[in-house]
Amino acid sequence: MLEDEMKKKVRQYLSRGRAEIFINMTGEGISSKSIQVNWELLDQYLNALDCIKKNRPVSGDIEIEELLQLEGIFIENEEVDLDENLKEKVLSVLEKCFTKSTFNETRRRKNSKKKTY
Repeated sequence: MLEDEMKKKVRQYLSRGRAEIFINMTGEGISSKSIQVNWELLDQYLNALDCIKKNRPVSGDIEIEELLQLEGIFIENEEVDLDENLKEKVLSVLEKCFTKSTFNETRRRKNSKKKTY
């Protein structure tokens, strides 16, 4: 998985702290999406609606349009599907970010500022 390979690459250069890296890629064939129904959550909503009907003066049936508005009912899954060539390019760009002279110079300066007594 690209994410794991990126984490390894970052750990080669950063041993402490936290790094957030965002990569936005668009185009055909980069990812595929699918939608699943969160059946457990839908059942909870429907059970709650039944309880409301039984305990309060509410009548009527729920329509599909109303179900579509319930938060969390649909889960969108997106799988990144990069070919090896594109993965290598992403990792290469990441490597260049860390090996640029500005990054290494900043790191060197921070290390040289440490005081020893």
